[in-house]
Amino acid sequence: HGFGRTDLGITGRWRFFTSEKHKLEVAYNPTVFVPTGRRSNFDHLGPSQGFTSFENAIAITKDLGRWSTNSHIGYHAPLASMERTENYAGAFHMNGAVGYQVCRWLHPELELVWLHEFEKHGKGGKILSLVAGTIIPVNNHVRFDLGVQQDLFGSGTEQNTAGIFKIAVTI
Repeated sequence: HGFGRTDLGITGRWRFFTSEKHKLEVAYNPTVFVPTGRRSNFDHLGPSQGFTSFENAIAITKDLGRWSTNSHIGYHAPLASMERTENYAGAFHMNGAVGYQVCRWLHPELELVWLHEFEKHGKGGKILSLVAGTIIPVNNHVRFDLGVQQDLFGSGTEQNTAGIFKIAVTI
């Protein structure tokens, strides 16, 4: 068992392509993860990775009336030695989501996430997860993301259930 807060992710977003005609956006999302949560030990699973890392990702969003589709593809790399990361060498991930804008302040979504972790000496794990959640825009600059992520199946890694609570602030 385990609990606690996870690491702090500081992200940016550079939308480098927008088509109003096709309701399509493509953006680059770099993220730095700072270890602020509790690490795992023999008695407790912790949600922190315990080291700083960096992620490069591309996000594609397409709106179809009140429906929206999103996809995200990226690579997460540790910024620490192999000893500190316990041989973790990075992870490739991709996801696809579909959502519906019920009203101005409520946007439920379903998302599938594929994660492939790499370790030194060719080891690693793979996992497929399902996320059910909602996006709640407060105004043009603040939104809340709430949800639950359930790992469905995979190999070479732990299966978890995680709650999601995120505050997004746009400047």
